[in-house]
Parts: sequence; C-alpha cells; structure tokens
Amino acid sequence: MNVRRLLHHVIIFIMYLIYIYGLFKVVLFKFRAIEPVDLWRRLERGLGDPGAVAERAQSGNLIPFREINRSLHHVSGHSVLNLAGNVMIFAPYGMLLALLANNRITAAGALLRSFGLSLCLEGAQLVLSLGSFDVDDLLLNTSGGIMGFLVAKFCVKLGHKAGTIRRGRREAHD
Repeated sequence: MNVRRLLHHVIIFIMYLIYIYGLFKVVLFKFRAIEPVDLWRRLERGLGDPGAVAERAQSGNLIPFREINRSLHHVSGHSVLNLAGNVMIFAPYGMLLALLANNRITAAGALLRSFGLSLCLEGAQLVLSLGSFDVDDLLLNTSGGIMGFLVAKFCVKLGHKAGTIRRGRREAHD
C-alpha cells in the first residue's frame, strides 16, 4: 500500500471513529454530556433488574411499521424529521463502511452490520434507560446504512470509470 493510499485509509478511519462517537452522542445521549459514572449506574440498574428492562421493552414499539405508518398517516414536521433523521443518521455509516472495506463487504454484509449497530443502540437505550426501544428505528437505520453503502459504491465505481476515461484520453494524446 503506497503512502497516499495509506493516508487516505487513515483519514477515512478517523472520520469513522468521529462518526461513531457522534452517533452514540446523538442516539443515546441526545446531545447531553456523557457522564461515565452515570452510565455505569444505569448499566448496574439495568442489568440488576431484568424485569424493569422487560417492562421498558414492552412499553416500546415492538410491532414493525407501526410508528412508520402512524407518521405517514399523521404527517407533521416532527414525524418527517423522525423518519428522515433515522434513515439519514445511518447513511454515513454505510458510506464509511464501503470506503473502509475496499470491496471486502457486500451489500448483505453492510445490511447486517447496519442492523447490528442499530440493534446495539436500541438495546443500549433499553438497558441504560436512555430512550425507548423501537423496532421501526431498526428498520429505518438499517435502510439508511444500506442506502449509504450503495451510494458510496456507486460513486466509487463512477470515480473509477472517470479515472479510466481520463487515463485513456491521456494515453491517446501521448
């Protein structure tokens, strides 16, 4: 791997780390400060009382498309922001996966990784009492991740074709 390519990979990885930090900050902490002591207490409470976690899970949305349908039938600024936001917040994840993986991850792999990360965040909200579990968030987040992945793959392919065309023109003029 040449220096330029290595630097490119390092920059994308740093962007990935910053994105993951921001994602956790937005989804779990709703832009509040991250207090490790409070987080630890919440974890102890959540793990110490599985019954309370189960109650919180049951009070969340466990029926696929229920909140999505409700949002589509009762359109408001909040519902549009919620739907679009849950898709868009995961699009960078898919894009960064595509750029970091360098053709080692398929669309199915990106879908599974997006679903897994979203499930971890929803589970953390549940166990840490930082929000409610919503299966529709899993669907929307996963959709955003796969869309971002596909857009990035398309752009990379487009960039390679443009580079090939430019090289071909340069060689034709030489």
